Amino acid sequence: MKHIHFDIIDSTNKYLKENYKTLEHLTIVTANYQTHGRGQFDRIWDSNQGENLICSILLKEKSSFDSIKTKLNIVKYIKSILQTYNIQSSFKIPNDIYVKERKIAGILIESEVIQDDIQYVVIGIGLNVNQRIFGNYPATSIASETTKEIDLVQFTNKFIQGLYKLV
Repeated sequence: MKHIHFDIIDSTNKYLKENYKTLEHLTIVTANYQTHGRGQFDRIWDSNQGENLICSILLKEKSSFDSIKTKLNIVKYIKSILQTYNIQSSFKIPNDIYVKERKIAGILIESEVIQDDIQYVVIGIGLNVNQRIFGNYPATSIASETTKEIDLVQFTNKFIQGLYKLV
């Protein structure tokens, strides 16, 4: 298990996809900011610098390629974290977690298949932690819901520890 952190990167998912051959199974990439974060259907995942959890994990072992099961486990995991802050959330298909009709998290799963053989799966996770201003997009964060600022480094480290147990 390897954790790589960037202050600024174009996309944590893109980094893992471009470097999967030289990285080990369960490599996690986190960043303070993504210049080109993406969501489902090439939508933009916008996040203020240093305010939210931005991470991606690389799966290379065939036994971990059940992306539907993995996504549902990650959704349950994120919902349980939110519950510890007394935040009630719901899952919106295909990949979003909402609180009171406002998006708080998103999951993006990407893979590469060559001749019917899955080479890797990359799971990107964005979770709004401390951001309070979202422009015109209906979003929220843990800090907005609790009126408490969260130590992002501690939160991220704890999140990663739990994520390793899921996959």
